[in-house]
Amino acid sequence: MRENLAARTSMVERYATPMVATMLFCGPLLAACTTAAPAQSGDHVDVVPPDPEPEWVIPGIVERARFEHTTFSSHLGELAPMGDRIYVANSFDGLAAYQLGAEGQLVLTLDKPADPVPRCSTLAIHEPSASLFCGSDRSDSLAAFSIADPSIPVLRDAAALPGPQMFVRDIFVKDDTLWLARFDEGLWNARIAPDGTLSELAKTSVAGNVRFVDATSQGVVVATSDRGLLLIDTTSAVPAEIASMPLSGPPVDLAARDSRAVVALGSQGALVVSSESLAIEMEVHPPGVVVAVDIDGPWLAATTLSGTYLYEITDGVPRLAGYAQTNAVGTDAAFVAGDLIVSDFFYVDRYFLRPGGHVTQLDAPRGAYFRAGESARLPLHNPGALPLQATVRDELGRLLAEKYVPPGQTVSFEMPWNLFEGLLKPMFHDTSVRIETSYPADLASDEPSWRLNSKESIATLLVRPADADPALVGRPAPGDTFPEAWMTVDGAVSILPLKQKSRITFYSTDCIAMWAQLEDSAWLARRGLLDDGAMPVFVSHEDAPGFGFPKRFALEDMMFAQFGQYGLPEVAAQNAKFGSDLYEGGFWLGRIIAGASHPTDYLVDDAAVVLAVEREYRGAFPLR
Repeated sequence: MRENLAARTSMVERYATPMVATMLFCGPLLAACTTAAPAQSGDHVDVVPPDPEPEWVIPGIVERARFEHTTFSSHLGELAPMGDRIYVANSFDGLAAYQLGAEGQLVLTLDKPADPVPRCSTLAIHEPSASLFCGSDRSDSLAAFSIADPSIPVLRDAAALPGPQMFVRDIFVKDDTLWLARFDEGLWNARIAPDGTLSELAKTSVAGNVRFVDATSQGVVVATSDRGLLLIDTTSAVPAEIASMPLSGPPVDLAARDSRAVVALGSQGALVVSSESLAIEMEVHPPGVVVAVDIDGPWLAATTLSGTYLYEITDGVPRLAGYAQTNAVGTDAAFVAGDLIVSDFFYVDRYFLRPGGHVTQLDAPRGAYFRAGESARLPLHNPGALPLQATVRDELGRLLAEKYVPPGQTVSFEMPWNLFEGLLKPMFHDTSVRIETSYPADLASDEPSWRLNSKESIATLLVRPADADPALVGRPAPGDTFPEAWMTVDGAVSILPLKQKSRITFYSTDCIAMWAQLEDSAWLARRGLLDDGAMPVFVSHEDAPGFGFPKRFALEDMMFAQFGQYGLPEVAAQNAKFGSDLYEGGFWLGRIIAGASHPTDYLVDDAAVVLAVEREYRGAFPLR
C-alpha cells in the first residue's frame, strides 16, 4: 500500500536544501513546535534532510445541510435562487421554498403551495414585481405566484399565460421579458408588466427545438437539440440570431454568468463557452451523465444523475476539486452565496466549497441484483487524483471488507453466497451495506494516515429467490432469460425481448429524472455507443406518441412501447400473469433506491439473456 500511495499520487519531493539557520518544526495545527540548534563553525555535521512540511488533504466539497422533502409526490428539480431564498420546482406538488441560514442552515419555509397546485418543472423570477412564474412540459397554462412574502409563495394567477398546450422545457426572465423555450415550437417571449402581469406573447424568428434559455453580458443564449447553441441579440424590437455553434451531445441544461455560458451534454460532459464568440473555453468530462451545470468565478459544477463534480477553474484549466454522491437522483445545481445548492429529487443539499480541495468520496451504485446462490459484487469507483480506501460494513456496523482504490480506478467488493445469505432479510431478500471512504491525510507523506470522510454511501444488495421463476413472476436477474412481455408499438403487437441486444428502460413521461436519460441513451444509440451497440426500448403504461412526447423531445426515431390501457386489449391479456400493472408487478425493483419508481433498466443480449439490471443510468460510464 505504501508503494502504491507513493507511485500513484502527486506527492511533494522528499528533499530539502540543508539549512544552517534555526529551523522551526510545527505540528498539523501549529500547536507544537520545536527548535533545532544551528551547527557551530568547524563541527562535522551529517546532513539529514528534514521531513517535508505536511501538505494536508482537504475535501473540496463538504455537505453543510441536507433537507429531505416529504410531500407525497416529491420530484424536486429546477432551482430558482433569489438572495438567500431558493425556490425548487416540484412537479405535481408545484414548488417548495427554502431559506439559507447565515450559519449554513437550509430552512424549509413552504413544502407545497395551497390548492390548486399547478405542475412546475421550470421556474423564473421577476424581482421588481415580486413574481415567480411556473411552467411545465404538459401544462395548458403558465402560472404566476406572488413572492411578496418570499417565505410563502401564493398562487396569483393559474393562467397567467393561457394555452392551450403552453408546453415549455424552460423559462427565463431578462429585464421585463419572459423567455419561453417551447420545444419544437421554438423560442417565444412575453412582456412582464410592473405588477407581474404577462402579455404580448409572441413567437420569435429563432427556429429549432428550443430547450433552454439564459443570458450573458452579450445577449440571450439558447440551447437547442437540433441547431446547437445560439446567441440572440435582444437590443432591438425583433430578436435576431447573431451566432451559433454545434453541440457534441444532447443539451440537457444551460447556465450563464457574465460573458460565459456552460452547457450540460449528458454523457458527453459539459462545455464552457465564451458568449463573445461562442468559442469553447474549456470542457469537462466527469464519469457520469451530466444533467445540470453552473459556473461562478473560480468554480464549475457538473451534476450528474449519480453525483456532483466540482472543478476549480482559476487558471483556465479545470481541476477536479471534489465529488459528492447524490442521495437519489441529481436534477439541478446552482451556486448561491458562495455555496453550492444541489436539487436531488427527494432532497435539497447545501455544500461548502474549499479551494485546493480534493475528491475524498468514492462513487458506488445504489445497489445490485443477483440470483440466489451467487456471490454479491459491488463496484467502487475512485473518480479523483488521490488514492482512497473503502471500508464496507453490514447493517449492524460489522466490518465486511476494506479495499484500496487507486486514482481513477474501479475495485469491486465481493462477498460469497455462504456469507451473503446470512445477512438477507427474509421478507425482502435483501440487505444493505454501508460504504465508508477514507483519504490520505498528508500529500507529503509516503506513509499515509487515513482520514474518514463523514459522508457514507448506502447500497442495497437484492436477491432473486431460487423459487421465483422470472418466466412466471418477472424480475429477471443477470444471467436469467428475460420473460416474454407483450407491448403495443405503433398500433401493433410487439413482443419483448427483441432478437437483438437492447436496453429496456421503464419510464414515465412526467418524471423529470427520466428526461436526460432518454435523450442521452438515444444520442448514444444513434452512434452505436449505448452499451456496445444496444438498442434502447422505452417502455411505459402511457401513450407517449399520442401525447406528443417523442416529437417534443426529438425522439421520434426511438422505439416507444406501451403496456397499459392505451394499448391493444390482447397485450393486457397476455401480461396478466404479472398483475394489473406490468412494471410494478413484474419488473420494478423498488427495494433499490432511485428516483421514485423509475428507472429500472434491463440490458438484454440477442439471446434474451439479461446482462445487467440497473436502477440508475450512467450512460457511457456504466459501473458494473
